[in-house]
Amino acid sequence: MKTYTIANTGHVFHMPESTPFEGAAQFDVFKAALNAVNALAEQKQALLNDSDLSGPGKEKRLKPAYETGWAILVAGYNRLAELDAATNQREAVLLAVPQLHPTHSACAVEDVELRQYFRALPLSERTKIMTVIQDTPEGGERYLRLQIAILRSPIPLPADHEMAFFKSLWKQTKRLGNVAESIAIDSERAATEFATRGLNFLQGILASSALTGWSRMELLAWLVRDAGRIDAAKALGFGVFDIENAKQAQKVAGRIPATA
Repeated sequence: MKTYTIANTGHVFHMPESTPFEGAAQFDVFKAALNAVNALAEQKQALLNDSDLSGPGKEKRLKPAYETGWAILVAGYNRLAELDAATNQREAVLLAVPQLHPTHSACAVEDVELRQYFRALPLSERTKIMTVIQDTPEGGERYLRLQIAILRSPIPLPADHEMAFFKSLWKQTKRLGNVAESIAIDSERAATEFATRGLNFLQGILASSALTGWSRMELLAWLVRDAGRIDAAKALGFGVFDIENAKQAQKVAGRIPATA
């Protein structure tokens, strides 16, 4: 584990070793947020120590700094969501089942016949075929066309666990067929999990009295004033009902347009 200390606040948090993630875009997101929170802590301490500024003067200087700190954290959550979506798309390509071309009517008919054949078999026979597919490479090759037909089915199989079996086996086969891509996808997911964990720690520290001292409702009110921060509000744990209520309150207060 690695310990991170936030300047002038007394706050520390512990994270897994970052070495496997350094160089990943997700790690850059975490570092940017970490640097922003440390910079805010140092800026706040400097302003509090400035005897030339009154209390209200210090607060006036700190407010935009607080917003900048939160804005960087929000940008981090948004960026992680983009990276996660890209990983999901990458995995979808890896695991994709071959799709029927609209003009390949013969293949469509063959799909239907194969599914009807499998569904008509007694449970014991279906189970035997599934066992052969799972246990032997030859079985997987022999019944490959059947697997594809079943996975392309718009109608559930007689038992849900059978479809779950074919989906799971297909995923396993495709991942084993491209190990390098599978490892890359897993690495991206681990990096996203690492960075998200880091941002979650930082949001708690940023909200603490040592830094912004914003309550959850103050934070939500600020978040909903910009449509680009709504997804981040969800990542920060706010529900749809709370977000909509906060938006309505901000409209009534005239801080966002009534049509937003």
